[in-house]
Amino acid sequence: MFTLAYKSKTITNPSPEQMLDLLQTANKKSKRGITSCLLFFSGGFLQILEGGD
Repeated sequence: MFTLAYKSKTITNPSPEQMLDLLQTANKKSKRGITSCLLFFSGGFLQILEGGD
């Protein structure tokens, strides 16, 4: 299993539509065996991705 964690900053807060787009993209990747946890906080994201080697 491969795990990757990263933090990123945003210039502006994403709109509800942009957050929905992120969720839909995550669902597509989950079907390919890539799972993730995405946390949003004021000013950025923290994401952990997991998948096969």
